[in-house]
Amino acid sequence: MRSERPGWPATYTAGSLLLTPGSPTAAFESRHRPHLEIPLGGEVHDPEPEAWYDQDWAAKAYQPPGDGPAVHLNVHSRYLGIVLLALRKI
Repeated sequence: MRSERPGWPATYTAGSLLLTPGSPTAAFESRHRPHLEIPLGGEVHDPEPEAWYDQDWAAKAYQPPGDGPAVHLNVHSRYLGIVLLALRKI
């Protein structure tokens, strides 16, 4: 993941996206970055083409509801569908 929040690097950071049923937020945990809460219910967009590393890894931009900064996710394609459903709260 990479975030457009101030202080976050412009490159992807490896970590875990934590989703809890019924929670209004997801959390991103990384050894190298602070804990990041991500509000659910936003929109998913295709990011810049160079963010697609290969056929098995999909990169998507997630814009949380409101004016919060976007986050960019790089997820293995087998998990992409469920991750996008969870972020949209469908």
